[in-house]
Amino acid sequence: MKPTMEVRKRYRENNRETINENNKRTNKFAFRYKNKTIYLGYNPRKGVCLKCGKEGKTVLHHEKYDDQNPLAHTTEVCYKCHKKIHDDIHKRNQEDANSGKKLKEWFENSKLETVKEHKIVERLEEKIKELEPLTSYGEIKSILQNIKEEKR
Repeated sequence: MKPTMEVRKRYRENNRETINENNKRTNKFAFRYKNKTIYLGYNPRKGVCLKCGKEGKTVLHHEKYDDQNPLAHTTEVCYKCHKKIHDDIHKRNQEDANSGKKLKEWFENSKLETVKEHKIVERLEEKIKELEPLTSYGEIKSILQNIKEEKR
């Protein structure tokens, strides 16, 4: 059951110090980085989404992680755009994983003409197994290129 407005008002009146202390620690001077909350002496946000331009509450999205400077490579976005970014990332990862499976099936079903081709595919399959469960198409292409260069 939700507390009534009267209960909330009474709580605010009786707990001003607790509320003020909590407000000092709230997210306007903090952000999450690798499952840790980092508190700053200033507000790193401007309150404007860089994707849609909406003003209001925003979050810092990390494009890349940099342990020396956690604020590096961040983009300030609203919650809606942040969800869309992560949904797009998830969708792209799923597509990459599916592409990897298709490539794997092609290797399994293809008839290899030479011993050299057979060895390359065996090495590729070993490398893919090391990277499972998620091996993207891009990763597989990179591994294949490395294996071919090793043979030269």
